[in-house]
Amino acid sequence: MVLDKLKLIEASTLETNFRMTDKPQGEGSLEVTFGKLNFESGGNISGEEGRSAIVISAEPKVVGVDKLDGKEAFSLSIKLKMIYSYPSEEKVDEATIRECSWYFSSFTKTYFKIFADQIFQQAGITGIALPLN
Repeated sequence: MVLDKLKLIEASTLETNFRMTDKPQGEGSLEVTFGKLNFESGGNISGEEGRSAIVISAEPKVVGVDKLDGKEAFSLSIKLKMIYSYPSEEKVDEATIRECSWYFSSFTKTYFKIFADQIFQQAGITGIALPLN
């Protein structure tokens, strides 16, 4: 599969869990986990004749730990779903997905950062620099 034939159709959140024990102040550390990517491929895309889909889901999480007492200050997990389309004549199997997993992982991290930054901003949490990729 040639990655330039992929077209991102959707990047969305299915579920968001945010918990803040106290308004974080000062310094601390972040524990970011992206977990496992789940893939589904095949089928036709409605309205896009000749294109099939790859659906990627993941549940990345970030935990903020207060430097002074070592306790959790906040946690955020987001169930993400991304849908890509590709030409139906392209062969997409497990080996292809494995070979391109770096690409999907990169976009998962990027969208997690975008969604998480919005939540942190609304919660009044500043100064957090999640990795973009």
